[in-house]
Amino acid sequence: MRELAASGIPRNMAGRWGLQVDVRRRSSLEANVGALRTWAAASAQKAAKVGEVKKMEAEVAKVEKEVVHKVEKEAAKAKKGAKKVEKEVAAAVEKPLKARQRKKKTTKEKRSA
Repeated sequence: MRELAASGIPRNMAGRWGLQVDVRRRSSLEANVGALRTWAAASAQKAAKVGEVKKMEAEVAKVEKEVVHKVEKEAAKAKKGAKKVEKEVAAAVEKPLKARQRKKKTTKEKRSA
């Protein structure tokens, strides 16, 4: 416990970091304190890097979300445009067919009269 206190590591953090703590032990060795300080500094640097990575991942996720939204929006516009073109094509095809049908009806009516 004295070694943890001397190295500046709180007891609860030692448990979270996986350090084995002997609460019955009262002695303190300077070599152990130095080793704990070195280990704590390295752990703090790793934690900082992990924090930076998490920030970057959050930014990437935000940008991906924006890109996906834009792509979906463009896809919806394209789909709407395709439907419009499809209707125009159908109308263009049906118009001559209807004209032929009307012409056939008028010729049949003339023959039957």
